[in-house]
Amino acid sequence: MAVCLICMDVNPFEEMFRSNTCSHLFCKDCVGKYVAAKIQENIAMVKCPDMDCNAALEPQFCRSIVPGEVFDRWENVLCESMVIASQKFYCPFKDCSAMLVDDGESDVVRSECPVCHRLFCAQGKVVWHAGISCG
Repeated sequence: MAVCLICMDVNPFEEMFRSNTCSHLFCKDCVGKYVAAKIQENIAMVKCPDMDCNAALEPQFCRSIVPGEVFDRWENVLCESMVIASQKFYCPFKDCSAMLVDDGESDVVRSECPVCHRLFCAQGKVVWHAGISCG
């Protein structure tokens, strides 16, 4: 038996989660909810829930305790965090907002979002405006 450091319940060891990066124990349900909350906040590096611990939880090690959609979102947040902020922008269409990357290799004016396939002005990063110059 072990005590969860989040809810303080006593549970059998098989119902507990221990990260591979530290020795703190938590019930799987508590850690799953904790990770989901952090991912909802777009936090890429989720740390151990213990306030005095700086160990990061590894996504692959947590895969079995978080819902699939949370795990997928975590992977996306991690990928987005690896892109340099100055190169990152989002599709200007509010119902899409896909993350795009400006590689800076050429002066593109008109571009198509690879997700929603609508045209946008790559210079102003706004909806395509045919016949109006981008100043």
